[in-house]
This record gives sequence, structure tokens and C-alpha cells, in this order.
Amino acid sequence: MVTRVATIACALAILTGCNDNQPVTHEPVQYNIYAAGSNYLQNETVSHLYWYDADSLTLIDSLLLPNIAIWGEASPDGRYLYLVMWPYRTPGGQNYIAKWDVATKTELWRHQAEGYTDRSPFELIDRGRLLLYGREVIDANTGETVRRWEDSVYHRWEWNHGPENGHKIAAICRDTVSHHGWDTLVSAMDMRNGARYGGFVARFDADLPPLILKRARLHPDGRRVLCVGAHGSDQNAWFVVGDLVTGEQLLRGQISTTFVEIGTSQHGEVAVVADRANKFFLYGLPSVHVYDLTEYVKLTTFVPVNGLETTPGQVRFLPGDHRFAVFPDPGPTGTGWVQVFDLNTLSNEAILPQPFPNVIGGAFAVGPRPTQP
Repeated sequence: MVTRVATIACALAILTGCNDNQPVTHEPVQYNIYAAGSNYLQNETVSHLYWYDADSLTLIDSLLLPNIAIWGEASPDGRYLYLVMWPYRTPGGQNYIAKWDVATKTELWRHQAEGYTDRSPFELIDRGRLLLYGREVIDANTGETVRRWEDSVYHRWEWNHGPENGHKIAAICRDTVSHHGWDTLVSAMDMRNGARYGGFVARFDADLPPLILKRARLHPDGRRVLCVGAHGSDQNAWFVVGDLVTGEQLLRGQISTTFVEIGTSQHGEVAVVADRANKFFLYGLPSVHVYDLTEYVKLTTFVPVNGLETTPGQVRFLPGDHRFAVFPDPGPTGTGWVQVFDLNTLSNEAILPQPFPNVIGGAFAVGPRPTQP
């Protein structure tokens, strides 16, 4: 198993030498890991944003935030961070999104979207030009709303994701053709105009009903879709990969629950499903499953060694694609640990936002290190 994983990792390092999202440069691009955490200190909640060197995992800098950050994304060039903020000091205050300049540590704009919940989509797409937030598609440069979706459409893409290079995401929606029912069909949806493309239904055999889908991510090739669903209950959960053009099921692997996050390497050769090992409780020891999407086999499963109990949040691959970070869920009982896994050594390390222990989980992102002003 170690040899196989190492071989895949070496192949990935060769294949991922160029990133379309980054400016052409002859110098190695250094990356940052961003982690926002909050701590109740001396009768006051203090929230910071910390950034670490992605190679050494050492702390570089920090920023005191005006509110608690609960979700985050970094622009493809690393210059900006987009943070979902909770105005905890304002009774009944609504979450908003803020754009920050990393180099100058200044807030550039704020935007409050309609119909946002803690589980609504928050993701950069279209090479960092568009931001999905709640029911809205937002211009990432200006913070202005480009499009606002109605409830009937919005349900189709809540909890679903797509590659940052494109403008389509996976969309779980009602299967009106084969009458399989609600949440059994996944398509690709163009977030600019709502057009749908292709379709996949996860059906294991004729004696079983289709899988009720809970999570979906569009593969970087725009054709395959990575899904998590269940039969009967969230404890009978499966990870499946399907072809949106042919409807063929390419991979199936059993996992613990549907409370997961899915990530892929830059070109999609590897998929990561961050799961919970304890299927009966909301917060339990996490397990991280790694799949080869070229031969459609499971490579390995990581179980973090520090005994951290939390629901996994975002999954982000680091440069070279043999390392990836799993961030904790931003819920109120999460923690600030960030787990970094290495496919070459089959090991993992954990970093914690400094200087406070027991930091409440917050917003996380990975991006290139911007040039200092």
C-alpha cells in the first residue's frame, strides 16, 4: 500500500507542475495556510486570523478580526481572502461576507446576502471571478450581486461544489425523468444561467432504491461527479463517482456518515473524503479516506493521531498534490486544529492557531503567498 500511494504521489508531482490560476513565474510559489479561530478570553470573545507557511507549518503572521470568521476562501493569486463573518456583538446580527487584502491587512468590502445559513454554499469559481454565497452569485472584485436564485433552484446546489477553474458546480435535484424521487439525480449546473448538463443516479442494483444524495462535487474535468449519499439513514453511507454523460458508476466505497467534505487534487487524480469514524454522534474521531480516480480504487484511510473530536470541514490540497489539509467544521463545538496529511509518508501533522489553546473552529483557506506592499 505504501509503495502504491508513493507512486501516485510522485506521478501527481509531475502532472501538477503548472497551475492555470497562477501567474507565470520562474520562482517557486510559496503557499500560506490561513486559519481563523476565536477564543473566549477575560469575558470577551477574541477572533484572529493566522497564516502559516504551507511547507514548514510555522506561524508567519496574524490579524485581529472585528468579528468571528466561520468560513473562508483565498483568491487564486493569493492576494485576497473572502471570510464569512458572524457579528457576535450585535444581537440578531446577520452573517456577512468580507473581502480582505492579505498584504495590507485591510478590509475592502462587505456584502450581506439574503437567505444565508451556516450550511449554504460559499465558494470561489470561474478562476476567482465569481463567489457563491447563499442564494447569490457575487462579483468577487466589486462585491456586487450578479444573480440571485429562487428557492426552487437554490435547493439544487446547496451543499454542492465545483472546480474553481470553471463556472459549473454539481447540482443535486429531483429526477423527473425516471421518477426516482427527490435528491437522487446529480447534474452539472452553470451558475451564470442555471442551465443543467448530464445526469447520474447512484443505483447499486435493481433491488435497491437509488442512493439519496447529500453531498456532491464536480470533478475538475467537468464530466465526472463525486457524491456522498445514503440508503435509509445517514449511517448507511457511501462515496460514489459517476459519469454525467454515460450515467455509469465508476467507483463505490462505504464510509461512516454523510456528514463529510470532499476534495480533489488539482487535476483530479486523487479524491479525499473527510468523514467521521463515529457514525452515531455529530462530533467524533475523524477518518480521512483517499481514493485513486485513475484506477478507481481506495488508496488508504488516515485516522488523526491526536484524538481530535470534530466533524471535518473543508479539504484543501497543497502544492505538489501529495499533501492536503483537512480543516475542522466551523460549528460551535469544533476546534481550531488543522490536520495536514502526506501521501508520500502516510503521516499527518496538526497545527493550532496561536497563541490561544482550545480555539473554536473558524474559517480556513489555502493560497499562494502574496507579494508584500
